[in-house]
Amino acid sequence: MKHMIPCCSKQLNLDVVLLNGQSFRWNKVICPSDKTSVFVGVAKHRVWKLWRQNDNEIGFKVLNNFQQRSANIKGTENKVIQDLPTDVSEEQDRDTHVLKEYFQLDVDVSNLYREWCEKDDHFREQVSANSQLLEGIRILKQDPLETLLAFICSANNNIARISKMVQRLCELYGSKCEIVDEIGTSSVFYDFPTLAQLEAGLPDMEKALRDSGFGYRAGYIAGTVRKLCNELGREEWLHSLMVMKYVEAKEAVMQLPGVGPKVADCICLMALQKHEVVPVDTHVYQITAKFYITKYSANTKKKSATVSKAMHEEIGQFYVSRFGPYAGWAHSVLFSNRLKRFESDSVDDATTQKRKKF
Repeated sequence: MKHMIPCCSKQLNLDVVLLNGQSFRWNKVICPSDKTSVFVGVAKHRVWKLWRQNDNEIGFKVLNNFQQRSANIKGTENKVIQDLPTDVSEEQDRDTHVLKEYFQLDVDVSNLYREWCEKDDHFREQVSANSQLLEGIRILKQDPLETLLAFICSANNNIARISKMVQRLCELYGSKCEIVDEIGTSSVFYDFPTLAQLEAGLPDMEKALRDSGFGYRAGYIAGTVRKLCNELGREEWLHSLMVMKYVEAKEAVMQLPGVGPKVADCICLMALQKHEVVPVDTHVYQITAKFYITKYSANTKKKSATVSKAMHEEIGQFYVSRFGPYAGWAHSVLFSNRLKRFESDSVDDATTQKRKKF
């Protein structure tokens, strides 16, 4: 059943938010019945179909809830993960709540944009010149385990390759479902694996991931899963980081293999609700050096320019002083403007995968 959520385009830009490297589980596809573009992806243990109905509403349909059906779990027989109430109205309300929470729709980004435009000339100029692309960008609230492992994959990587790695991780260890669309074409989807599912695969995980092209990240992922299971308190420990202050949460997550300062900041911003955090990568460093802290501009010309811990901290503190408690959200707007996948006259043309249908 299709549902609508009141949400104007200035509050949520589906094209950019779902494809700018926060989550790696979404594709923009062509709906075979009416040839319109929709987003299909997996988040919060559900397979979603999302679209913008009009300027004031987004539409959604839950194609599958992994927590309400028998799922094919690697290493087990068909197993019911969880039996939940099947009352239709309760289920609809729950799905609506989950989606609103995922997009953090309680945060008014239009007001934030107004504040940021008043405070920063460069931000105002960029949004004015690229309103279709840059309005309505917000930070997703994602699952800590998925965010952790996805961003371990992100080291020295690009969005397309990270997406393939995350998909492969789900294929190897996650729950599976098959969905048939309105013209009879079937598609297979995988939920992101639970820690228990990952733990079951630990004996040969590093080899399996290396064989799948993860490279050195295979050891980091296996090591992180092992440490979470054996030393740190599993998912409960990860969720406990949400109530810590930023510095404490960052230090805690950096205990894990493959988690450096930038990856830790991504986890803090996108899963632990540390809205002020600005992960500093090459794009952010170049933006900062060119428009804000110009003393760094000479360093950007070096072939192997690196960001020291002190520079990382200074850049983060600058963005907080300029943009306030949601500095990480403001950074995402400027970051999205730098992504090559959005360098097009039309966001739709740049991101629609026309070969895929659903």
